[in-house]
Amino acid sequence: GTYAQGAVQVRQADAAGSTSEVAELPGGTVDTTVATPSLALARDTDISTTDGITNDGKVNVTGLEAGASWQYSTDNGQSWKNGTGTSFTLGSGSYAEGAVQVRQTDVAGNNSDTASLLGAVTVDTVAPTIEISSTRDTVGAGKTEIITFKLSEMSRDFLREDVEVTGGTLSNLR
Repeated sequence: GTYAQGAVQVRQADAAGSTSEVAELPGGTVDTTVATPSLALARDTDISTTDGITNDGKVNVTGLEAGASWQYSTDNGQSWKNGTGTSFTLGSGSYAEGAVQVRQTDVAGNNSDTASLLGAVTVDTVAPTIEISSTRDTVGAGKTEIITFKLSEMSRDFLREDVEVTGGTLSNLR
């Protein structure tokens, strides 16, 4: 709370019963709380911008008090790392809901509650690849050939329009 100058007075007495003059504390504020910080992915880069899948592991931290120190955890609070600035970066991998957390300690030594990212997060920084193969090197006019497209990871939107064909046609893409 806040108190005015003179509201807190101190006097000392010794064993012989002598007392000192009264001393007054200047007015001030007793800081006993600190806000809980917030955190969010800087960019959810997947097709859905709210599914927690991204190739950018940057997490923004907001609600930090001036001069406060803060820490983050990526293992549900088992271990903590000191944060700097207003962000940190998650490494590639999957993080369960609640695993990514932050907390702060203000200049008065008050510790905040812990905040967590909402939802699970997957940071995928490896670009997908595609392998194209055929059982023959060349296909004659009027002949049919099976072309295989092998994707390194699941695709939600690999379409016929994604394939450029020269000197022939492509049909029955499945």
